[in-house]
Amino acid sequence: EGVEDDIKSRDEWNQRLANGMKVLGISIPTDAEMGVLATAKAIHHPLLAEALVQFQARAYAELFPPGGPAKGTALGKRTREIEDQAQRVEDFLNYQLTLQDRPYYEESDQMLFMLGMDGSQFRKVYQDPLLKRNVARWVKPENFVVPYSATSLETATRYTHILKETKNDVLKRMKAQYYKAET
Repeated sequence: EGVEDDIKSRDEWNQRLANGMKVLGISIPTDAEMGVLATAKAIHHPLLAEALVQFQARAYAELFPPGGPAKGTALGKRTREIEDQAQRVEDFLNYQLTLQDRPYYEESDQMLFMLGMDGSQFRKVYQDPLLKRNVARWVKPENFVVPYSATSLETATRYTHILKETKNDVLKRMKAQYYKAET
């Protein structure tokens, strides 16, 4: 019931977003067509398309420098041992994000394009029980429900990630005891 109330509280915001897209000449794709390419095809104003691509390119270059997206730094009193540890943490995070978690770059690229258009995007970092490692996944705003009155996630009464998973993945997660079966 709480999640349904949260979804209903966003109705006005959703309507404003839809009206804004209509004014800009953007026909929002249906759920079956959802995706960055479908959205990019729906943009008919060349100035808007160019602005979105420029924003995406600049943000991507800033967030993903050649050395990797993660930067480690020592806080407090710096010693050689602490500096070395910070470097090891940075190296491992960059290894996880760039080599182990292949979808990270592609999702980030798509997310930055949508960020320029929608204004809000989310990323969820968690340990995937099937892959048995940390992953960072893009959570689209339509799949992330927060009460509209919330001023931050820290003080929100609840926040919900609507998952769209295959039955097979749900069964695998239940077997890994990540999800519990109802009895």
